[in-house]
Amino acid sequence: MAAAIQRHPRIVLMAKQAKVTHEAKDAAVIGAGPTLPTEPFLSAAGRHYGVAWLDPDLDLVVRRHWPFPAPDLLYPSLPMVAAGLVEPSLNEAPQKRWLRYYGAEIPWPHLSYRSWTNQPPGYFRDKIVFIGSEPQYSKPGDEEDEFRTPYTRWTGESMGGVQIMITSFLNLVNDDWLGGPASWLEALVLVAAGIFARRHLAPGAALDCFRLAAGAALMITLGGVCLSYFTNYWFPWLVIAGGQVPCALAWALTARNIPRTGESPRTCRGGVAAFMPPPAHK
Repeated sequence: MAAAIQRHPRIVLMAKQAKVTHEAKDAAVIGAGPTLPTEPFLSAAGRHYGVAWLDPDLDLVVRRHWPFPAPDLLYPSLPMVAAGLVEPSLNEAPQKRWLRYYGAEIPWPHLSYRSWTNQPPGYFRDKIVFIGSEPQYSKPGDEEDEFRTPYTRWTGESMGGVQIMITSFLNLVNDDWLGGPASWLEALVLVAAGIFARRHLAPGAALDCFRLAAGAALMITLGGVCLSYFTNYWFPWLVIAGGQVPCALAWALTARNIPRTGESPRTCRGGVAAFMPPPAHK
């Protein structure tokens, strides 16, 4: 096997990485590298190796390239090393990259281990091959090498780690991974959106407030989705559509029922509270 690896100029072996917690990354892990592939395979591959590791969010969905930002000299990722062999001009400046998934269905062919030897000669020529396992059960959470994707919420099916590695690799080769704005620009846009929502959802008719808020949330959602779909730009639009706009709506509806200074409440027909100024004293 080592001789066969040596005859192939572009093979990347997987390095193993112990679980890294965010609390321990800056303290206990610095200075400790990943577990490299064993010899003589590592030398036969020209010391081309990459860490196969994914970093799911709190809801167990993998949304980001690892490391984040990447690349990291201490933890070279398997997709980054493989992409560098395919595209030598790959931009290796550390950047925050988010995964762009290519659909709920896997868009590339996949074969079982048993069927590999049944292919005709030359079948794998000029092809990029990733070797890994596929979850035996479609429901997420049953196996270790099994992860949720943004489509899991709708399909109920998980994805194997090697499939996400392929997704990350294609993002890098095709240069279509998702990037976000600078922190200061993102904060500025969110502050401006909050002020805009507060000003334009002024106290008025309740139905008008609901219509305006629903229309604004819908437009922001469609704009954010189209932005990431047709470009390589991603913005946390849900903060505005699902957070700021509902809060501005709640404030507008609450402000309708707060009496102004010098006004006293009275009850109209139908039990609706209204406010009118007190009578002037002679």
